[in-house]
Amino acid sequence: MLMVEYDYFVRVQKTLQRKNMQNDEDTRKALSAVSRGILGIFYGTTRFDRWLGQAEIRTLSRLDWVSQEKDALGRVEFALQAFGPVPSAIYTGELAPSHSRRRYSLTEAERELLKTVGGQLQEAEEQVANADDQTPTTGTESA
Repeated sequence: MLMVEYDYFVRVQKTLQRKNMQNDEDTRKALSAVSRGILGIFYGTTRFDRWLGQAEIRTLSRLDWVSQEKDALGRVEFALQAFGPVPSAIYTGELAPSHSRRRYSLTEAERELLKTVGGQLQEAEEQVANADDQTPTTGTESA
């Protein structure tokens, strides 16, 4: 849909230019600004291709986060190093993409698994937040 909208935008700009309703410089600026925005979207996702194409990520699943198998732990460790920790709100279902059908197609066991992992992640997030609150100050603040 993005490409269709962009195509329409370019056609409108070029029509305005050719009908002398917009000068060449304004047309070039408008096309350049929109093109940069679209390229930013595509380049922003392409940079993850290097990570998402690796074998460790291709076989990663939700069950790996609670499994004690060596391979599963390796996949989880790789994902954590590459992308950082997963927010607990994703596992608890508080945060989900608008296109997700996950909340409708889960079995009861999968729901329980997500609640368990979400709770564990929430506890870890709270521990990190508490540790950050308890760090000593440098004494440079004004009293």
